[in-house]
Amino acid sequence: SPAPDMVWCCGARAPRLEDEYELGAVLGEGRFAVVRHCTERATGDHYACKQILKEAGTVDDELRAEVEILRKVGVHPNIIYLHAVFETREHLNLVMELATGGELFERISKRGFYTERDAADVVMQLTKALHFMHEHGVTHRDLKPENLLYTDSSEGAQIRVTDFGLANLSKAGSPDELMRTAVGSPTYVAPEILANKGYGKEVDIWSLGIILYILLCGYPPFADSDMRALFRKIQAGQFEFASPHWTPISNHAKDVVRAMLQLDPRARITPAELLQNP
Repeated sequence: SPAPDMVWCCGARAPRLEDEYELGAVLGEGRFAVVRHCTERATGDHYACKQILKEAGTVDDELRAEVEILRKVGVHPNIIYLHAVFETREHLNLVMELATGGELFERISKRGFYTERDAADVVMQLTKALHFMHEHGVTHRDLKPENLLYTDSSEGAQIRVTDFGLANLSKAGSPDELMRTAVGSPTYVAPEILANKGYGKEVDIWSLGIILYILLCGYPPFADSDMRALFRKIQAGQFEFASPHWTPISNHAKDVVRAMLQLDPRARITPAELLQNP
């Protein structure tokens, strides 16, 4: 469970990451961050340590926002939790829950597609996480199977939302203020982000709708090797339930996909409505 005593360790007298944790194998890496396995020396508990390179030696507003968001929403059972933060001259180190079951992306690749029952289980867990995030003013903005981790390798493992590097925390008193930064991953990005006219938390439901579509048939509703052509297809919002992949899928499941992939974000189903209509 989340550590209630999550601390930000920085300054000359603060404990050093290496004194508190034994760093192990690299679990993943990107342009500005490396994720490593780590073991807390005092307890023997295992965690993941995300080591983020600080630009010009400072923690910018985006990094501070990521930490603040994790502290705010990491108490939910379907969201990865933050255990501790260690700041050094070069890095911001986030010690987080270790999820050992791999990415949803990997399971889709192995299985090809999910049964309706299994897909519904995944989507309900993620909908609960989204509902909680949105209630706390957080929009993830980069939901995709690579950012969804299983707690362990068992069939009944819980799923966790991770990687809040592109997430947005709404300002106090302005929960419905539109966001304007063009972010997200091409396959999963909502049409209103591409329109560049401002958007809200509904973008997360669109991304989850894309994930549900892929879970049920094994491929995305919008695809093109040319990025501009892909974005045109997303903005047109026209997709098919093509045979033979969609023939055995129930009308109810198709209706849920349609409700999540409404072009007009105001008409898109909300997390609360999804939870009432599993």
